[in-house]
Amino acid sequence: MKQKISVFDFKLFLVSCMVTFFLGVIVGIPVPADSADTIKIGAVAPYTGSNAYTGTMLLNGYKLAVEEINKAGGVIGRQLDLHYEDGKCIPIEGVNAARKLITVDKVPVILGESCSSVTLALMPVCKEEGVPLVNASSSNPKITEQSGIGGNEWVFRTCPDDSSYAKVMGKFMLDQRVKTVCIYGTDDDFGRGASKEVKDVFEGGGGKVFSVNFFSRGQPDHSMALTKMKGENPEALFFVCTMDDGVTIIKQLRELGIKQTIYSRGPLLSESVFKLLGKLIEGVYGTDAYFYTLDNPANIKFREAFKKKFGEYPTYVGFTGYESVFVVKQAIEMTGKWDPVSIRDSLKKVIYKSITGGQIRFDDHNQAHNKIYIARAQGGQVVIVGSYDAR
Repeated sequence: MKQKISVFDFKLFLVSCMVTFFLGVIVGIPVPADSADTIKIGAVAPYTGSNAYTGTMLLNGYKLAVEEINKAGGVIGRQLDLHYEDGKCIPIEGVNAARKLITVDKVPVILGESCSSVTLALMPVCKEEGVPLVNASSSNPKITEQSGIGGNEWVFRTCPDDSSYAKVMGKFMLDQRVKTVCIYGTDDDFGRGASKEVKDVFEGGGGKVFSVNFFSRGQPDHSMALTKMKGENPEALFFVCTMDDGVTIIKQLRELGIKQTIYSRGPLLSESVFKLLGKLIEGVYGTDAYFYTLDNPANIKFREAFKKKFGEYPTYVGFTGYESVFVVKQAIEMTGKWDPVSIRDSLKKVIYKSITGGQIRFDDHNQAHNKIYIARAQGGQVVIVGSYDAR
C-alpha cells in the first residue's frame, strides 16, 4: 500500500530545504551545487598553441595532486573535482575560460595561468566575480604589485616573480665574472618583464648589457637576431623563453657557431629538452623554482610518481602546479568551508611545507617565497649548482 504524503509533510519538506539553503548563504555552511561529496576546483592553462607543453605540464601537476588527495580520502571527507579550460596563452581566451568556470561550473577557486599576460587579464575578472585565483607559474612582477595590499585581494601566487629570479641569476652571472651580455626574450609580459629585471640587476652590479632583443612565440627563424648578437661579441647570452622556443634557438645558435655561455630563464633544463637537443644543451645554465634532480626523499617520491603517470619528469610548472593544489587543500581544511571568501581568507594564513624543504606562505602582496635554484646541463644531467632564498 502506497503511503500518502500530506500537504503538511510537503510544506515541512520545502521549509527544511529553504532553511538548509539560507544557512549556507548566511552562516557560510557550504552547500555544493552538484554533489555533497565533491569540492570543485577550476584551472586555466594553455593546453594548445605555442605554450601547450608548459600548460600541459601544469595541468598534469594539478591532476596528480588531485588524484593523490582523493586516494587519501579527499579534503574534509570530500573528493576534489577538477574542471579545466584552455586559455591558449591568449588573454581574451583565458578570460572566457575563467568566466565559464565561474558562471557555469560554479568553481569556488581557480588555479592558473602559466602565461603572465593571461594572468594579468584574469586578475580583474576574479576580483569582480569574487573568486580566488591561485597562480603557480606566471612570473611578471606586476602580478605581485597589484595583488594583496596592491589592490586585488583575490589573487595569490605560489611561485617566485621575475624580480626574484633576476636577483639570483644577475648576481650569479656577476659572480661568474661575466661582464657583458646580450638578452633575448619573448615579446610578451613574461619575456619583457624578466628581461628588464635581469638587465637592471646585472647593470646595477657593474655589468654591461649590449642589447635587449625580443621575438614572437613560435617564431621559426632566429638567425638574424642571433647573428646580430654574435657580432656584438658579449661574454654571455641570456634567454627568456618557453621550452619549444628554447629548443629552436639553441639549435640555430649552435649552427651559427655561437660559443658564448648561455644563461636562461624558463624550462630549458628538462628531461624533454635533453632528449631533443642531446649534447647541444651541454653547458647551458638555467634558473627556476624547481629542478627534478633535487635530491631529497619528498622530491624523489613526487618525481617518480609524476613520471610513472605521465612518462616524463616534471619541470618547475609541474611541481608548482602540484603544490598549489595542496595549498588550496590546506586552506579549505582550516575552516572546513570551501566558499570563495573562506578560501581567500584561509589562503592568507597558509603555511605549507614544500617538497623543496622551504615554505609557502603569503606576504602582504599575496606572494609566496619558496626557493630558487640555478642548475647547469652537464654530462646529460641537470646539475644543481646553487639554492637561494626567493626573497
